[in-house]
Amino acid sequence: MTPSPLASLPTTTSLPELVREFGQIMTKMRSTRRPSEPQHLQDQRKIFREWMQRDFSAFFSLKALQDAEIALTKLYQAQQMTKVQYESFVSFFENLRALRDQHLKAERQANIVRCYKEKHIRTSITLQQLVDEGSSMEDRIIVVVAEIQKLEEQLLALKAEQMTLSSKLYKKLEEVKKVNHEVEESEAQLANSNIALEEPGRIFTIMQTYHSRIAALAKDVNLLI
Repeated sequence: MTPSPLASLPTTTSLPELVREFGQIMTKMRSTRRPSEPQHLQDQRKIFREWMQRDFSAFFSLKALQDAEIALTKLYQAQQMTKVQYESFVSFFENLRALRDQHLKAERQANIVRCYKEKHIRTSITLQQLVDEGSSMEDRIIVVVAEIQKLEEQLLALKAEQMTLSSKLYKKLEEVKKVNHEVEESEAQLANSNIALEEPGRIFTIMQTYHSRIAALAKDVNLLI
């Protein structure tokens, strides 16, 4: 079984390091390049050179990488590099593609982790807000309970006062009933004794009548001259 291209790379190998490796090999190739070469080889060198001169990104184009690899293959077939150099290029390209895939997966995983972190931060903030609100509610409950206790004490005092007033009112009603009974008895007695009260006046009126008659009779008989 052919070993994986990544098996020969250190675990710390990165995409920029692979690009530097490409540059070193290209420098060696330029130093051994013949003074003049066919146009199609110059075109292949240009394709590879333009690919190398692009700003390197982890999300590089696989199509551009494939074009550069094809150009290297044609240069190798034209004996513009040694077999060892070409095999190094091929290995680097395979590693670069594999690392690109790993980077994409790692980036997706990192995005997931970042989302989890952001969610955790938001959730933590919400939790802290809820805890603060709960703490405020707890403090308010303590105040309300204390107020309720005071009101309950006041209610007990008012109930005791109510009982006292009710007892006094009951006694007062008993007194009212007693006095009212006495008043009713007095009114009954007064109703029966109205004649006795009027009798002296009636008799005095009769006496005045007789006195007037005596005076008139005395005048007739000249007793008053």
